[in-house]
Amino acid sequence: MRRRVSRLASTRQTAVSWQRFCAPSIVGDRMNVLFCDAIRARRLVRFAYGGYERVIEPHAYGVTRDGHELLSGWLVSGWSASAPGQGWRTYRVDQLSDAVATSQSFTAPRPGYRFNDPRLRTVYCQLEPLTVWPVS
Repeated sequence: MRRRVSRLASTRQTAVSWQRFCAPSIVGDRMNVLFCDAIRARRLVRFAYGGYERVIEPHAYGVTRDGHELLSGWLVSGWSASAPGQGWRTYRVDQLSDAVATSQSFTAPRPGYRFNDPRLRTVYCQLEPLTVWPVS
C-alpha cells in the first residue's frame, strides 16, 4: 500500500488537496483510492444509492464529526427522492455500492462548491477551488 500511495502522491495534480491521502477507510482502502483518484483526475463516479443509480462529479471525500465517510459532489444523472434533478448532493459511503470511476471527465468545480467543507472533520481529498472559471 505504501508503494501505491507514494506512486499516486507523486502523480498528484495541483487541482487536488491531498490531506491524509488514502487514510484507512470504514469500507476499505479500495473505496478511498477510487474516490481520491476520481477527484484527482476529475472523473465522474457511478454508484448505487438508495436503490437507484447515481452519477456524480465528485468534489470532496472525508469523514464527518460523527465518524461517517461522506462523498460530496454534483449529481449529473440519476434520481433522488429528496431533490430531483441535478445539483449538490452528499452521500454516506457506507450506504452506497457498486462504485466505479467512469472515463468521462469534468472540467472544474461547480459553482457553490465549499472548499474545506465544515461538515468534514477530516478531508481525505478534495478539488481545489479555481480563481478563474473556464469559459464554456
